[in-house]
Parts: sequence; structure tokens; C-alpha cells
Amino acid sequence: MNPLIFVILITLSGAFAIYGKYSELKFIHYVFKPLTMVLIITLAIIRGLNVAPSYKYFIVSALLFSLIGDILLMEPFDKFVQGLFAFLTAHVIYIFAFIQNVDAFNFSVSIPVFTFAVIIYCVLYKKLDRMRIPVLVYMIIISIMGWAAVNRYLNFVDAKSLYVFVGGLLFLFSDSVHAINRFKKQFGAAEVIILGSYFSAQILFALSI
Repeated sequence: MNPLIFVILITLSGAFAIYGKYSELKFIHYVFKPLTMVLIITLAIIRGLNVAPSYKYFIVSALLFSLIGDILLMEPFDKFVQGLFAFLTAHVIYIFAFIQNVDAFNFSVSIPVFTFAVIIYCVLYKKLDRMRIPVLVYMIIISIMGWAAVNRYLNFVDAKSLYVFVGGLLFLFSDSVHAINRFKKQFGAAEVIILGSYFSAQILFALSI
């Protein structure tokens, strides 16, 4: 199937997932949020038919752990710690994917990535209570993921590595907004921003195969 058709289907499913979050019919969100990830995983598998297996397996595995994290974080489950661990695992796998065949690492690009993460963590710190250490570990790992995504682009400078670069930064942004909305202050447009950037990041990772 044409990847563009898949992207359109994923976009429509993601739109329903976002709509369901604001609707009184919560089952719409419960159905379409995981369905969106299933479609993204399917896209990744199809894209990987003629690709070196290691990168494909890493990306698909990370998407699967993201799907698990999505389910755990949805109501009525809302298993935040377990969901955090699932996404932490996904980010670690993404790191291994993004450094595949990377010959040189630019450590200076980590400065803006980690600076952004430090600012977000400082904003959240007083509200985290017992979650300070888990969130700190998570912020470190996702920052490394973002750094690895940037380095992949700097090494290859092609369309697929650009997908990884943009996707990595979108994921960092999505998780940061999610943390602010959960721990600091809830705001109406949060789910549009969080899920919109999250699904976009995952689509880009799938397309990078």
C-alpha cells in the first residue's frame, strides 16, 4: 500500500483519538488511540520489508513498547509508573536504532537538548514529589534519544534521517507538554498538542525505515 494512504489513515485515526479525549464518548479515545499506533506499526513493518533487519527491528520494537505505554496510561488503567517504564524502554530502543551505522557523534548538539530538558524539569520539580527520580531518569533518557536523533541526521543528511531528527524533537516536546499538563497545570489544548506531536513523531520514525 502507498505510504501516503497509510499516513492519511493514521492521521484520521489520530484525529478521532484526540476528539475522543474531549468527547463524553470516551470509548472513541480508547479505541482510536491504540488503533493509531497499530496502524503506525503496520506502516513500519511494510516499510521494512527490504531494509536491513537491525534498524527495522529496533523501530518496530520501540513502537510496540509505545503502544503498551499508551494503553497503560489511558483511563481507566492510568498506570503512570508502568506506562512511564514502557515508554522509557521504547526510548532506549530508539537510541539503539538511531546510533546504527553512525560513525561520528557531535556532543555539542546535546547542549540545547539537555538545556531544554533541565528547564522543563526545574519547572516541574516542586510538583513531582515521589516521582522526582523516575521523571529525572526519564528526562535524561529521552534527551539522549533526542541527541541520538540529531546525530543520525548530521551523519546521513538524507530524508530518512531528517524524519528521525524532527521526530526525536517532536517526541521530546510532546512528553514535556504531557509532564507540564499532568504535574504543573492542566490546560484545554494540551491533548491536541500532546497527541498531535506524539503521533507525528511516531509516523516519522516509521517512515525513517
